[in-house]
Amino acid sequence: MHYVRDSLVQRGKTSWRASYHPVFDDGTCGERVFETLKGCSNRREAKCAAEERRAILEEAARLNLGFSPNIPTLVDYQSDWANDLVLTGAVARKTARGYVSGIKCMGDIAYTKLNEVREFDVKHSIRFALDEGFSPNTVASNFSLMKNAFSRAQEEGLVAANPCRNVKPPKRVETRPRSLSASERLLLLSLLPQLVGALPLAIRLALSAGVRGEEVRGFTWEDWDDLEARLSVRQVVVKDDDGSLLVKGPKTPASLRTLPVEGALNQELGKRMEWQRARCAEYGVPFSKRLFILGDIDGSPYTPDAMQRDFSSFCKAFGIECCFHWLRHTFATELVAKGVNIRTVAQWLGHTDPGFTLRVYAHADPCALADSLGVVSDLVSVPESYESSARLGACLAKGVCDDLYHK
Repeated sequence: MHYVRDSLVQRGKTSWRASYHPVFDDGTCGERVFETLKGCSNRREAKCAAEERRAILEEAARLNLGFSPNIPTLVDYQSDWANDLVLTGAVARKTARGYVSGIKCMGDIAYTKLNEVREFDVKHSIRFALDEGFSPNTVASNFSLMKNAFSRAQEEGLVAANPCRNVKPPKRVETRPRSLSASERLLLLSLLPQLVGALPLAIRLALSAGVRGEEVRGFTWEDWDDLEARLSVRQVVVKDDDGSLLVKGPKTPASLRTLPVEGALNQELGKRMEWQRARCAEYGVPFSKRLFILGDIDGSPYTPDAMQRDFSSFCKAFGIECCFHWLRHTFATELVAKGVNIRTVAQWLGHTDPGFTLRVYAHADPCALADSLGVVSDLVSVPESYESSARLGACLAKGVCDDLYHK
């Protein structure tokens, strides 16, 4: 008996998966087996490792030692797939980490070989995650990750069937994004003049334009058109895996957008530019439109850690319960409540799918329901002018109606 290599596929930065099928002396083929090859930085090294593994398989078969296919655990399989998505640029590294951590939250099943997982194990993992305090929505999302992983594994021949196929995930609970009330918003705005540094403008940008925190940090003066009162979202500032700052394109193509700027915010931007120009002149540094609006004159941006620290300290000092992203939610909630078209709201927020905006923000509001009662009243009321003319029509038609009733 000998083994023939079928395929060699890169699954991670230095991880590859090779598949083999045994060919018996009578010419028949056995069940395909898979091997994960790690530490191979390029295809040439992977081919050498795959050939060495093939030789080991044949030697084991010759000595009748038996062989157990190297089936990966669920979390290893998910990690290879997530790394592959990062390599191809399909998702950001942070998103890929979420795909893996979601599997780990499901307990021991994450560290079980794919072909050893049964339907009972899947049900047990759901109960385990719920008992650990994870919300039904989180567990349902993690279950989806797990189910998709087994679907891919089934297509690749690693498992005979998907153990999740007959399992129902927890029912999702409708959640609403947290936003500030009118009184909280007014308190926040009234306190801004007491603040110094980049934070007050960062708050105004999020509250007046609905931009994300990373987008706020990414604005440069090249993005601001003071005459047209417009601000363009072109890049974001985030923290990379190693803790360093990363300037990159925004979350999705839809996030690349140009937003109108209301009057007060446009004035604040002008004041910020004047302050940066004066600071550059003070230190003998030429002013550049490439400087970050909320950054320093040395070209450094307002860092995620600094913005988080400043905003948390501000809220704690004045007894305000809020995180920075709630400002974006507040902006969107107010637009929807005022009747702004949902597609327009989606454009403001940089959402790819207006349906997502609708599902998140267009929730039933008791106040809005009460306000809509006036529309209902108008719908069923008859104007007096129409009522008087309608009487005349009714009298003229009475003879016809009498004839109909007596037939």
